[in-house]
Amino acid sequence: MTVLHEFLEHDVEGYLFHDLRAMQGVTAPPDAPGGGLGYPLLITTLAGIELLGAILSRRPFNTNSGRQYFADYWHRFLYPSNQPPPPEIDVVYQLARHGIAHNFLLKGPLGVVKGQPSHHLKHVGGRFLIDATQLANDLMFSYETRVKPHVSAPNADVDPVQMTDRLTEIASAYQGQAHPLIQPIMGPAMAATGPLPPGSGPSGPTGPISSDVSSSGLPKPPMAP
Repeated sequence: MTVLHEFLEHDVEGYLFHDLRAMQGVTAPPDAPGGGLGYPLLITTLAGIELLGAILSRRPFNTNSGRQYFADYWHRFLYPSNQPPPPEIDVVYQLARHGIAHNFLLKGPLGVVKGQPSHHLKHVGGRFLIDATQLANDLMFSYETRVKPHVSAPNADVDPVQMTDRLTEIASAYQGQAHPLIQPIMGPAMAATGPLPPGSGPSGPTGPISSDVSSSGLPKPPMAP
């Protein structure tokens, strides 16, 4: 299995999609003001869109190009169209994605619902609504039908060689960010980013780390000196 296949199976089909399905099934307790996981479901889906856009980009990875990766996946794979990119992309990215990620707030007259697909990306009652359940379904469907089949049978939009290059670039960029911050904590034995295989977690003062620790499946870049 290639690095790309391992990443898609471990991080996308594993962590991401399993979390999305788990959150889709949660409903708020009766009469509770929250608890339905609408915001967590939405922000996880939006992160997945940006991630897949970065991996499928035709250009080398750039940590400042998140909006472009998000818009590219939306327009090419999520809701493919031959028309110019719709304004909904920036509404969702700038107002919903940034608002929830940074402040747990929606910026402006937006609303998040679950299980109301007829209201998805529609203006209702003076608010622009996003159905978090529907968006998650659409993301998983787009991946399963427009991306995954072509990882083994490339087409004009899905090039596994380029995708592997993007993964390596992402791993290198994030390792570069992480090293100066975490090195003072972990010391010279800091491990490169990578998943912990079941049963092989390092031991510490409280004993071995559980094999269910979540960890990115990005390829391991060379260690910084």
